[in-house]
Amino acid sequence: MLTKGLVGVRFDNELHLCYQSHDCGPEGLGAEVVSFVRELQRDSLRMKIFKENIRKVEWVDEIDYPTTQQAEKLIRDPEILESLKYNEDWYTQFSFDPMACFEYVILFGLPIIPEHREYSLGEPTDFIAYAYVVDLNRDVLELYRSGHKMGEFSFQALVDLVKADWGRMSSTWEDY
Repeated sequence: MLTKGLVGVRFDNELHLCYQSHDCGPEGLGAEVVSFVRELQRDSLRMKIFKENIRKVEWVDEIDYPTTQQAEKLIRDPEILESLKYNEDWYTQFSFDPMACFEYVILFGLPIIPEHREYSLGEPTDFIAYAYVVDLNRDVLELYRSGHKMGEFSFQALVDLVKADWGRMSSTWEDY
C-alpha cells in the first residue's frame, strides 16, 4: 500500500519526524509503532537506553549529506558506505524503515538518522496520510491524520491492548 506517513519522536523541546513512503496506515506502520512502544514500556532498561541514546542522535535532513565521519559511524556495510562516499541518495537508503532506525538507536547507539523537515504536524496535508509521534516527555503516542491530531494513547494503555483493540481504537481515534 502506498500510504505515505511520518513517525517521530518528541523529547525535551524537540520534535523529529522520519518519512516512510508506504504502508503507513494503522494496520501497517501504526501497528509497528505500537509494538515498539509496548516493548519500551514493558522493559524499563530498553526505555532508559532509548531515551538516553535518542538525545545523542544527529538528525540530518534529506538535502544534507552526512560527513565522512558521520557515514562511517552510521553504517558498517561496505557497499552502503561506498555509495555514501559518492553522495548517492543516502536519505532514501535509510528512510525505508524508520522503526528499524529507532531499534538501532537502542541496540547499537545509531548516531545519525535522516529527518523529514518539509512537513510539520498540525498543518493540513494531502501528501502525508498518517503520522505517529512517540512523546517521551509525556509517555504518550500521538496520532495524526492528514496533518490533524486525532488522538493520543498513553504508553501504559498500549501495553494493556491486544492487537484487535488497536484496530478498534485507531479507527475511532479516541484518546486512551
